[in-house]
Amino acid sequence: MHRRKKLNGIKVGKLSIFFVFLGSICTVMLFLSTLRIQKQYEISVQTGKDYSESSRVVYDFLSTIEKLSTYSSLFIMNYDLSQLQLYASEIEFTKSREKSLEKLEISHINDYPDVQLRKAYEQSIILCNYEMYIMKLVCTGLSLKDDVIPQLISKISLSEEDLKLDNQEKIIKARNLYFSDQYLLQKDKISFFANSALNSLVNQNILIHKDIERNIKKYHFFHFFNISILFCISVILTIISNFMILVPLLRNIEAIKKEEKMKIAGAFEIRYIASVYNYLFEKNAVVASDLKHKAEHDPLTGLINRNGFDKIKSVLKDTSEEIAYLLIDIDFFKKINDENGHVIGDKVLKKIADLLSVQFRTTDYVARIGGDEFAVIMTKIGNTPEKIIQRKIDEINKTLQTIEDGLPPVSLSVGVAFSKDGFNPEMIEHADKALYKVKKGGRCNCSFFEEFSIE
Repeated sequence: MHRRKKLNGIKVGKLSIFFVFLGSICTVMLFLSTLRIQKQYEISVQTGKDYSESSRVVYDFLSTIEKLSTYSSLFIMNYDLSQLQLYASEIEFTKSREKSLEKLEISHINDYPDVQLRKAYEQSIILCNYEMYIMKLVCTGLSLKDDVIPQLISKISLSEEDLKLDNQEKIIKARNLYFSDQYLLQKDKISFFANSALNSLVNQNILIHKDIERNIKKYHFFHFFNISILFCISVILTIISNFMILVPLLRNIEAIKKEEKMKIAGAFEIRYIASVYNYLFEKNAVVASDLKHKAEHDPLTGLINRNGFDKIKSVLKDTSEEIAYLLIDIDFFKKINDENGHVIGDKVLKKIADLLSVQFRTTDYVARIGGDEFAVIMTKIGNTPEKIIQRKIDEINKTLQTIEDGLPPVSLSVGVAFSKDGFNPEMIEHADKALYKVKKGGRCNCSFFEEFSIE
């Protein structure tokens, strides 16, 4: 383009090479310091993950102890056999306590948290034996048969002293044992060892993170220095980019939104893009207008085509105004084509299109939606739309029956549907039913769908 020779402005491309070189040096320096900090970060993440998982293991262990105590409590107090089964299932099959120990061993085998949790486990065995003895005492007091008692409980032997008690005394003693200081003391022992494991995990985590903090501080100054250099470079680039690229680019974006020409300003590259765009803008303006009209209008009649009509229907879906939809069919149009040829048939179509355009207002939408099918959407239809539409169709049909222009006489059959709340797909079906009624009644007329009327 000849306009390119007249363009001025700084070439940002050359400036970018210089700044890329400076940025590369600073990036390498920053990368080295970042690698060291990244390594400390990974250690910190792994430590935190280990602490989180290990703590959760200890909490799961304590949760299991509480769950077992709950099962035993509900059985002892409410005689709920299902709780007895749940208790035995946890001890014999689920084994959550044992699983907790195995998980902690993965990262803390034989260290202090592992040792303390094992002590808590040992104390939990004592507690479970105590609880199971109490539950066996309740089972005996309730005279439950062995087939309804888990084998884990049924095989427990009661002391001779307890066997001598009657059933009511056994239940009373079982409850006294459950609420005894010995029971609470045993649970406290478990909590003590489990909390010792948790405290140890916390202390280990604190020590490791303090060491990580010391290491990060060693690289902090060097890292900060590199970032400061990059920041200065970014500020310089921002200032240059803002005045030479961003500001003129934003102005040109607004021009594009307003469908206006771009302004020749800014860096050489922006100026060049603007000049090319302006050239294409001028060249395509006329072409775009012509293409848009062709895309939405029927080339024969000049009316809106099906594509354009669909867009109009879509827009009218979001309105709350009363509208009328007319589905129009040319009576025996195939016969006209067969007897007179397609040239005459096209002239008939143009004549009908012209008549529809004259009869209906500019606020209405007249379209050719098929070979011999037309449609109209009327807006602002008023209080007596049936009379108005009937009069318009009658006048069109009267004109079409004359043969002054040398064209064969023809007539229209029209089905009409109404809506109070904009366009909806049901109107097409309603208008089609009304059109069928016209054709069945002799054609050359207008019919209105009866299930809806305008007040």
